[in-house]
Amino acid sequence: MMGYQGRIVSFLASLSLFCLYMVMHRLQSEWPMLFLSAFYVMLSVWLGGRYDAMKYKAERDVLTKLYNRSFVYDRLPNLLKKHHSLSVFIIDVDDFKRINDTYGHDTGDQVLARIASVLQRQTRKTDIVVRWGGDEFLLIMPDAPSAFAASLRGGINIAMRELVHEFGFEVKVSVGSCNANNAMQIEQMIKEADENMYCEKQAKWFNRPQVE
Repeated sequence: MMGYQGRIVSFLASLSLFCLYMVMHRLQSEWPMLFLSAFYVMLSVWLGGRYDAMKYKAERDVLTKLYNRSFVYDRLPNLLKKHHSLSVFIIDVDDFKRINDTYGHDTGDQVLARIASVLQRQTRKTDIVVRWGGDEFLLIMPDAPSAFAASLRGGINIAMRELVHEFGFEVKVSVGSCNANNAMQIEQMIKEADENMYCEKQAKWFNRPQVE
């Protein structure tokens, strides 16, 4: 959902200027000036709305409406300073190329959108859900209780199994995580979670039934 920061700031600024004008003129009502002030307020709110819309587009992924990579690199340093710990998860869709090749890119887009919805439902309001790129998602969980972070993987896998009823085929994901602290750099956190995710993906590949 698009924020209201730009519109609120613009409205308050224009309202303050209007009040200042009225005080300086001893509250004398001058209709032309009142109409001009009202127009200025509406213009300020409109410009604030344009700012909010551009900010939303700059921070959000078009398909899933999740935050994008640029948002993470902009906000994560502050999160590291503000919170004692961060749990970082990388989620990658298994065999996503096969889904696109078999069922079409429109279906692939629908799968990504549904996974985004699942991740938002599985996480807290304070967590950040990101489309990291392609078929990869990133979860950032500030000060998450260890029990909640540990159960998240199971909750995601259960929700993925339920998608078979919607799409008619299995949707599986591989999950890697990293518990970060203030001493870690952004790239180090994400790299560790990514490596753990690929370890899980490789384990699935080696353990899958061989077709003769």
